[in-house]
Amino acid sequence: MTPEVIALAAAGVVVGGVLTWYFAWRYYKKQKQEAAAQGAEQSKKLDSLQASIGKMALYLNGLPNSTGPVRTGFDMGRAAMEAYRWDEAIGHFREAIKSASGTQLVALFNLIGMCNYTPGRLHEALASYLESARLAAQFGDVKGRANALASIGFINLDKGEPDKALKYHEEALAMYRQVGDKQGEANQLGNIGITHFAKCELDKALVYYGKAIAAHRELGDKKGVANGLANVGNVHIARGEFGKALNYHEKALAIHREVGERSYVAGDLGSIGLIYHDKGEPGKALNYHEEALATYRQVGDKQGEANQLGNIGQFYHDKGELDKALQYLEDALAIDREIGYREGEANQLNGIGLVWRAKGESDKALQYLEDALAIDRAIGYLRGAADHLGNLGFVYRDGLELDKALHCHEEALAISRQVGLATTQANQLVAVGLIHVALGEYDQALSSYNEGLALHRQAGYRQGEGIALGNIGVVYRAKGESGKALRCYEEALAIFREIGFQEGVAGQLGNIGCVYLVEREFDEALKYLVAALSAFAAIGMKPRVEQTHANLALLLSQIGRGRFVAGCVAGGFSRDDAQKLADALASRSQTVR
Repeated sequence: MTPEVIALAAAGVVVGGVLTWYFAWRYYKKQKQEAAAQGAEQSKKLDSLQASIGKMALYLNGLPNSTGPVRTGFDMGRAAMEAYRWDEAIGHFREAIKSASGTQLVALFNLIGMCNYTPGRLHEALASYLESARLAAQFGDVKGRANALASIGFINLDKGEPDKALKYHEEALAMYRQVGDKQGEANQLGNIGITHFAKCELDKALVYYGKAIAAHRELGDKKGVANGLANVGNVHIARGEFGKALNYHEKALAIHREVGERSYVAGDLGSIGLIYHDKGEPGKALNYHEEALATYRQVGDKQGEANQLGNIGQFYHDKGELDKALQYLEDALAIDREIGYREGEANQLNGIGLVWRAKGESDKALQYLEDALAIDRAIGYLRGAADHLGNLGFVYRDGLELDKALHCHEEALAISRQVGLATTQANQLVAVGLIHVALGEYDQALSSYNEGLALHRQAGYRQGEGIALGNIGVVYRAKGESGKALRCYEEALAIFREIGFQEGVAGQLGNIGCVYLVEREFDEALKYLVAALSAFAAIGMKPRVEQTHANLALLLSQIGRGRFVAGCVAGGFSRDDAQKLADALASRSQTVR
């Protein structure tokens, strides 16, 4: 393979896991519980706590109306939860259990489960929710049992057992229908949609989200409608349909603002920021992430604050401003550690490791990624383990330790197959293909890429489809089959233009330009490489701009200054800018890096 093809072919590869947590796993749990009797202020606090905690539902079953030691333990535990002091909250709830009876016990074990779940202690959370479900069955509390089963479903989902999760959510749905709880039924339809989404069964997810939205509309539950619209938006993100995703998230944002749900407003703002990131509009992305960050800080949502700091860190990573990226990611890490959110801690460590990788400090990168992986394994976070193993593989590949890299990617692939994560599986197949390319094993690389392509097409993930096609084109170019390579790149380019994925557009423009450069069709090469340069510059991707400069420098040496400047002007440059570019490139090494 010629160096110039390597330089820009890599632009079409997306590293699995960089945005895993910040991407589509936003579970908006929609349950509003019984606190009205305690006054508007307490109800507002409980709603805020629910939004901060996320998908697990608060089940109080009269605890706000309790008296004596039960009420004291509940109030003190709730206050500790609001301050993210999970172990302290558990201690207060256990004190309340000593004086509680009947269905109060169901609610208290639910709260203990939540306090274990939120910082990522899945085994302890599961034990608490199972006890809540057992007690609910004993005391005939159907709603309490349904709530516990739904929470158990989410734990199984996080453990990488989506089929088990689906079974629990379906059982919970049946119970809510049994007692005529329309709110619980609507919530559970959404949860089943979330489970299908996690399984990459996107059409089924849309069906259930649609049913949930209809049910919430019938109840007049605007917040539930907004949450459902956001979930539909996440499906379109997963498919790479950014225009549709933006439309749904903006609708959700408008409703959340209307009903005054500020934590959910912040979540919507963050999601819109991610869409603009994927569309290749980094300036807009940063504005939304900063607004989301400010909103989370105003409402005191530490977990949301950490997520947005991580998103802003990713923005600066992509721009090549690595010291700024480290600052934001380290701030996010400190908050996740402060509140005991282990899953978030693992993801921030992963992000920091990737920044060190970009800085060329492989030893530091490996240390952070291994620390992230250790947390994943300790808390049973298989999705994170698959992604972080994959990123370890990329660091080993950078250092040409290809056997270690292949081992990491194959282990990540095995995990993703085990738990049914089709997109992660496809990403790891791409990574395995990259190793085979580096080893010159092109037929094996094609096999991996084609398998990944099939998975992306099956899931309807257009962005992944385009990425796989781009990588298949790289292999054909390496095999000397320029015509096949060009067809793959052009098909990928069309997909990326259709969905508005500007980074992919820029990468494929560069890849096509490289094919023409190697084939000595210099005018076509110049047209595409100039377009790639403008596209990468527009989205602030400095490393890709540098790669494109290297290829243009080689082209300049082949065609001469006059022809080069004329081609740049034809591509949209002013003559003055074209002259300046030619001057800058003339001093570069003629060897493409």
